[in-house]
Amino acid sequence: MDKQRLSSWLIRQDISKKEEIWLHGYTGAVDIVEKDLIASPSEDVKSQMIDKGYLTDKTAAEEQEHFSSLVSEIEGIEPDGNVYVLQLTIACNFACAYCSENAARRIKGHKEKIITQEHLANIRKVISTCSRDTSKDKLVLFGGEPLLLENSEIVIAVVDMFKQIEMNNMEVITNGYNVDAFIDLFDGIDCTFQVTLDGTKDVHDKRRVEKHTRRSYDKITKNVLVLLDRGHVVYLRMNVDHNNKEDIPDLFDEFAALSLDGNQKFKPYFGYTHDYGKYENQSKSIDLYHYFSEFESIERFGISRDPCEIERTLEHSITEDAPFKYKATHCGANKGNMLMFAPDGKIHTCWDAMPTDNEVGNYYPDISWSRDVQEREWLSRTINNIPECKKCKYALFCAGGCQYMAKNSTGSYFSPYCNGFQSVFNDVLAQIGRKL
Repeated sequence: MDKQRLSSWLIRQDISKKEEIWLHGYTGAVDIVEKDLIASPSEDVKSQMIDKGYLTDKTAAEEQEHFSSLVSEIEGIEPDGNVYVLQLTIACNFACAYCSENAARRIKGHKEKIITQEHLANIRKVISTCSRDTSKDKLVLFGGEPLLLENSEIVIAVVDMFKQIEMNNMEVITNGYNVDAFIDLFDGIDCTFQVTLDGTKDVHDKRRVEKHTRRSYDKITKNVLVLLDRGHVVYLRMNVDHNNKEDIPDLFDEFAALSLDGNQKFKPYFGYTHDYGKYENQSKSIDLYHYFSEFESIERFGISRDPCEIERTLEHSITEDAPFKYKATHCGANKGNMLMFAPDGKIHTCWDAMPTDNEVGNYYPDISWSRDVQEREWLSRTINNIPECKKCKYALFCAGGCQYMAKNSTGSYFSPYCNGFQSVFNDVLAQIGRKL
């Protein structure tokens, strides 16, 4: 091919004996190609390959430099708004073995802390300083469990603050058990809810144990239906691993029996469990994807059957000819537009990292910032600063993976957390190619 060579960012998968699907990792080009044509391409085919980035006259080093410059451009894109996470408490009415707050609860006195009216006054000051336009921001209620009955006064105060500072977007991340006691409070608010079910009744109730009744499935399911009836979007999370994956297709059958497969406000998705101190049954994305790919009951809901949502992302862009949403950083913690207010008065950028990682500031009793910590440990974690990601053809899709899990796995912030991402990506791409 003369001086041209195949791009280092070309992703290619066989879809038949005669055809491959090609996807370019930074130009976004996608094509079904005939193997015979590319084995000895004509000048016309070569020209098309060059236009789409599949062929390049750059050396590997020159293309690497070009890719890094593209990453820098993406880094410079400002987010539309900020996300403010209020961790009202780490206390919870459930006892889940895989809970991300298990480490925090072992810190003496931390479990009893709660955000108060005095805390809220300073949170409001921080928001007024950091926000350019609060109407574009999101406020997230988080825990532990944010909707504990004993904390109803502070929940009411948070909703009042939300209205006063003219935010338009709220999310409540809740186990769903007490939603019925609070639901009137959210009338007239654009508020989405994340609620978790880990399987059908018997499986869920053994994994997500309500401390007093030891049962929660029936009440949560009823509350999900009430939320949908009130017009709220419900993101139904299923934390999946080897212990419960075989039950999940039956759970989708139950969703269908409730006519939820036709409800556009009901959005089920998979999450994967992590070892946060006493749970060791987590699964890789590729394992879950392969398992769930066999079930029609899941497919008809139109969700990604992998926790990274690769399937839905690729299908949307490729089948609807929509541009890929590339990213240079994994999440808002690295982008700098997410702040988490913990009940101990500290500000973090990541809810998983709280409280064991360094805070980036304090908001109570006084407001102060540790900008060097935020810059050194969070904002500087981009594709260009992770050696493996700088050369990875999948980098603009995953952006290095979760920083907190990368540190847990390798001891370094500046390492990737792939968790089978590339394997799932390749399988999904090939599957889409066979349908085109």
